[in-house]
Amino acid sequence: RLFMYGAISIFQKAGFPEDLRNMLERIIEIDAEDEQIRLALAETNLKLKRTDVAILHFEASLSLLRKKGLDDLFIRAAEHIIYYRPDNLGLCRELASLYLGRLEGAKAEKLLLFCHQQDPKDIETLDLLVRLCIDGGNEKKAVSLLLQKAAILEEGGKRDEALEVCELVLRLDHRNADARQFINNAKKLRPRPSLIPRRLETTSLVPM
Repeated sequence: RLFMYGAISIFQKAGFPEDLRNMLERIIEIDAEDEQIRLALAETNLKLKRTDVAILHFEASLSLLRKKGLDDLFIRAAEHIIYYRPDNLGLCRELASLYLGRLEGAKAEKLLLFCHQQDPKDIETLDLLVRLCIDGGNEKKAVSLLLQKAAILEEGGKRDEALEVCELVLRLDHRNADARQFINNAKKLRPRPSLIPRRLETTSLVPM
């Protein structure tokens, strides 16, 4: 295997991408589980402007990298995919979560704001945005996002989950009137069509 990687390095430095691609494809036919070879093949196809083929190999590498916990390589592959396929919102959120874990808030924010713009009611995106705000010390914005989440949950018939979110809001802002109103109404079991104040249902996210 060391000899094989050495040969690949020589081809890469020599600047013969077509020969390198042919060699990598033969290796992949023998060992499809080698994530390093898969990434090298993807990046070689990019150099050859075979973008669609490159993306297929990057995507094929993700499960291997995820399974082995190779976050650096996963991020490398995911960034390439998202650059060419920004509509992959699931991967955008996964990459944003990795960025947050590395305290790279600016990179995470860019992805999450894009996801929120594309699907304002996605709960996972809101959760990640809340995490971003709390990590950045912006609890006021976190509260606003949590109230949006509660409104979406309540609208979808998940009133108990919405109640838990409002209780979390009060832990961050014990004087929050909207959260208190929701909790008080829930405890009284009033048969109302919506416990969340109507004005919060259309609140849009203001970029941070």
